[in-house]
Amino acid sequence: MNQIDFLNKNVFFSTRQYAMSLQIPMATASRQLKKISTQKTIEMVSRGIWAQVQHPFYSVYGATPYILGNEQGYISFLTALHRHDVISQIPSVIQIATTGHGRSLSSAIADFELLHIQPGLMQSGIEVHAGKLVYNMATAEKALFDTLYISSRRGKRFSKFPELNWKAINKKEFYKLIEESTPAVQKLILPKFKNI
Repeated sequence: MNQIDFLNKNVFFSTRQYAMSLQIPMATASRQLKKISTQKTIEMVSRGIWAQVQHPFYSVYGATPYILGNEQGYISFLTALHRHDVISQIPSVIQIATTGHGRSLSSAIADFELLHIQPGLMQSGIEVHAGKLVYNMATAEKALFDTLYISSRRGKRFSKFPELNWKAINKKEFYKLIEESTPAVQKLILPKFKNI
């Protein structure tokens, strides 16, 4: 495969994928990608991960699986609440629930905030967006659940909610998520839910 074919085919990719597809050494691939990035054709998302922001299928959310790597995770919290029209406020960062360590990532395409969630809380309420780019996103109910969970565990984190569009929340689905969680998690989330 040549460089043009590879770039036409891939919106997000790693330096390793590029090197393997073009059958070139990693060092050569890295140099080529850095050179291409000076022309603003591609942007570095994080070390070894690239995005073609001019690609017709580009969406910043498509970076999620690459940022997560081997961790489980999905777009959630205020980002997912906004995407599901539960809140009108546009979050300044893309928030991702992860089984890995919480961390922040600032890149040329966006700022990402990864928040740790117990693996047991990642069993349901997650949709797979499988268009040209595949990524996972919390349902509106799951995003609210996750946000309340984090607000109960991290002091002032998410202590004040913007105004919620309750028409976008299926309360039956929300309560189903609560019922599926452990009694300890239920004790954390229910009081928070009743106060918003």
